[in-house]
Amino acid sequence: MKQDSKLDLTYLKSISGGDDLFIIQMLDMFLISIPDEAQKLVTFFNQQDYLMMGKSAHKMKASVQMIGEQALAVLVIKIEQTVKTGVGIDDLGDAIAELKVYLEDVILKIEAAKRELMAQKSPK
Repeated sequence: MKQDSKLDLTYLKSISGGDDLFIIQMLDMFLISIPDEAQKLVTFFNQQDYLMMGKSAHKMKASVQMIGEQALAVLVIKIEQTVKTGVGIDDLGDAIAELKVYLEDVILKIEAAKRELMAQKSPK
């Protein structure tokens, strides 16, 4: 199922004190850390290492919430809870596939938001 992300930078704006450079740096950190952590999650899934999957999902949760991606946060929390409890473990492959698609969309939107912020910082 194709997800449409809802990037919301309200939280980052509130903690940045109006510093767009800070927001850009946080978005850069997201672009580096989340795809890497998602790849680890997939690797752990393929190895059926549910303990490490849970740890990866947990690491992703705060970053995803920070950029206002509530639906993605719900998906990451679902994955984390599934591997902790074992309930719904047979549907984990679908959740991982959904996560990959969703992250592709989120990354595109983050890159667009960064370009917009950088354009605002450029002298006119």
